Amino acid sequence: MKKSSKILILLIFLFGLISCSKNSLVKYEEEKFLFGTSVKIVIYGKNKKDLENLVKDTFNYMSEIENKYNSRYKESIIYKLNQNPTQFIEMDNTLKDMLEESIKISEITNGKYDITIGPILDLWGFNDLSRTTLPTEEEISEKLKLVNYRDIQIENNKVRLKKIGERIDTGSFLKGYAIKKGKDYLVSKKVKNAMITAISSIETIGQKPENKPFKIGIQNPKKIGELLYTIDLNGKALGVSGDYQTIIELEGNKYHHLIDATTGRQSNYNSLVLVLGENSYKTDLYSTGLFMMKAEDILKYIKNDKTIDVFIVDKNGKEYFSEGIKKYMEKI
Repeated sequence: MKKSSKILILLIFLFGLISCSKNSLVKYEEEKFLFGTSVKIVIYGKNKKDLENLVKDTFNYMSEIENKYNSRYKESIIYKLNQNPTQFIEMDNTLKDMLEESIKISEITNGKYDITIGPILDLWGFNDLSRTTLPTEEEISEKLKLVNYRDIQIENNKVRLKKIGERIDTGSFLKGYAIKKGKDYLVSKKVKNAMITAISSIETIGQKPENKPFKIGIQNPKKIGELLYTIDLNGKALGVSGDYQTIIELEGNKYHHLIDATTGRQSNYNSLVLVLGENSYKTDLYSTGLFMMKAEDILKYIKNDKTIDVFIVDKNGKEYFSEGIKKYMEKI
């Protein structure tokens, strides 16, 4: 997610104690700052040193992804594209897949979600926090001319944008993708019990030892610090978008970063959209994209996509559940 003047903690993690018999697994955890947020790895195994090395390698792997694709990093493919948007540049299959998946969610949301939102985020001041006044209608209208996912032109393994001034922003999906790849790496090393969390995007491998679930608390978006439910993950991935996560203050009022790309203003249908699925790349991407839609329309879409489930709190505090998610949730 983006930098902000205030970052509010989204989730409270509830970890159980592990018995100390000789057969107990060792728990190791480490935290680093990546993708503009705190990323934590919690892992269980037989040897602490081996776990330390695995966690170190996983963080290095995710850092490589950030360096290669983060739109804010000068050496990244996306940064180079944004500097010369109308010129084709070579891209790998990973970036091609990410762009095509983001275009898919843009089409699902009728353009309300759009990774070319960069000029609008700059206008509101989310990238450098320098703005002190509200954008004018004229400013918004002018910047909206540079926001259009249909201007992402992909030809084989090359990509460009249609207009000078257009920019791709990777903030809504790259973190989730990196966490998924981190999980894939740990699975390849035979890890059976682990969690990678970046607060609003989570991957799990199996359960905690002794069949204890990886359980997290779901924030009440209307009352920060209060939890609504706990949810058991147990090998699942989670993505959450909320109107309380990344905030700026302009002229005495608070504004969140989840902006409707068709209006250039904050989406006001929902306060929280949680997506549960099999990988954090999709749950992270879709939690942001679906946030731009009315709750009723989200549920209609979910009926045709059996790979994810959702929990929604709309702007009035009304709760909505997809059919499959309730079995994972417990009211607090």
